[in-house]
Amino acid sequence: MIKHKDIVKLMEKGRERKKTGLYIAEGKKSVMEAVKLNMVEKVFVSESFAADDKAGIMEDIAESTVYEVLDDKSFNELSGTVTPQGILAAVRMFDRTAADIIGTDRTGSIRLLILENIQDPGNLGTMIRTAEAAGYDGVLMNKGCVDIYNPKVVRSTMGSIFRVPFAYCESTGDIIDICKENNIRVYGAALGGTDIREEEFPDSLAFIIGNEANGLSQETLDMCDSLVKIPMGGSVESLNASVAAGLLMYMSNLKYL
Repeated sequence: MIKHKDIVKLMEKGRERKKTGLYIAEGKKSVMEAVKLNMVEKVFVSESFAADDKAGIMEDIAESTVYEVLDDKSFNELSGTVTPQGILAAVRMFDRTAADIIGTDRTGSIRLLILENIQDPGNLGTMIRTAEAAGYDGVLMNKGCVDIYNPKVVRSTMGSIFRVPFAYCESTGDIIDICKENNIRVYGAALGGTDIREEEFPDSLAFIIGNEANGLSQETLDMCDSLVKIPMGGSVESLNASVAAGLLMYMSNLKYL
């Protein structure tokens, strides 16, 4: 059973997360989402949280989950936030593939966000959260992307990590291939693309967002069915990756929301 001294390792070391298959979720909302999905290995709470539990969270946790109460000082030393909420959990990782998300016998439409070499944890977390808000069905990432179980990513998703299906693939090319095999039109975000306002989007599509500094690789651009760009005023040449992803997802999916 995991001990409180193991929490820091899981927060700081991706190797430890891969080895154990566990990651850390902090805060009442995220922990309870994980509890509902029966994915929690163990919950840790501070003494003050347990003593001032007006919402009855401790009772809900005790019904199905192992938990440990720590003194406030010990808990605060474990937390990765400046103002800890007093509750965190070691959570089991999801086990999904791109095929699981797309579905081999799918009959309806599907909207996917594909990410290539995204490095900023805040950007990745924001994209996962925005994908849920925009009505997208899943997020696929190549192995060059930052670890989605990084605590900064998990916090940035604001709980969407538990509700938006996601998977890593060996390469962006592998993701594009499986999309095309399933009649999903693949759009790449690129400055040389067509104005997105001129596109007539099909029912099933995927948008690819590239690395914050370098955009999409040439190999990926060559594999896309179409390239699109977001119109911009002034002298701005590009947008933050998560902002661009949000605009593309909303502009392509408004009629489905």
